[in-house]
Amino acid sequence: MEAFDIPALHALCIELSIPGPAAEACLAQAASAQAAPLLRHIPALLDASRAEAAMRELQAKCAPLSPNGLLELAVLLSAALEARKHYAARGVPDDVYLATMGCFSRFLNETHRWTGRWQFDRGFWVWRQLCGRLLRLGTLEFEALPLPAELAGPLGAAAGARSRCIFPAMRCVRPKRSMPPMRGVRTFLPATALCR
Repeated sequence: MEAFDIPALHALCIELSIPGPAAEACLAQAASAQAAPLLRHIPALLDASRAEAAMRELQAKCAPLSPNGLLELAVLLSAALEARKHYAARGVPDDVYLATMGCFSRFLNETHRWTGRWQFDRGFWVWRQLCGRLLRLGTLEFEALPLPAELAGPLGAAAGARSRCIFPAMRCVRPKRSMPPMRGVRTFLPATALCR
């Protein structure tokens, strides 16, 4: 990707309810930026094993160009466009994708309430959503982390098991009898951590 896809970013801003002034400033910065060196970070941002380091590198490149973080936001929204394809390929419903990526508008609104300015200051966190390590279901967020040994056995997984980039599938866990009863509770975990 050599340039920002401004129409696609604009459509995503609308879909995610990014506040108008923030979206306009973000898109203006994207339209005037040399995008290629920044957009090269997108594949790494979608890979859970490389996303955190890629985010730090991206922030270091964007900070001198855009102190308000809105150029960084343009790159992250471009990554979110690509992440949507990854989520869909893994069977994650679009409403879960949209709820998860809703973090962008939530963070912009929070910062605006605190500072009175439209700026994006949460890049340190959103790499989790982009690579699929963190998903939002309703008002709850779930992060895929390595399984501790005491949980791995009852779930039929190896200790330290971790889902790949985006949860391979979301299924209801049916705990083995050795686990405490979970009446009426449906627990969603990556398929790599499920007992069959």
